Amino acid sequence: MNTEPKKDNFDFFMEVISLLAKSQGFYGRLLSEVRKNQEKYKEYINNKAPVFKDNLDVVMWLEG
Repeated sequence: MNTEPKKDNFDFFMEVISLLAKSQGFYGRLLSEVRKNQEKYKEYINNKAPVFKDNLDVVMWLEG
């Protein structure tokens, strides 16, 4: 049984862009911007963005 607490949408989003920031300049700049204004982005992503199921969902949302 998985006892790990469920991550909110924002936490998952941050994991994905942190991973991608290591190799992509766009994601590095995005990560920096989100960290500067974390509360604003957290509220938006948790309430207005689609629920991300995997890394591709995050990329498609950002690139779409």
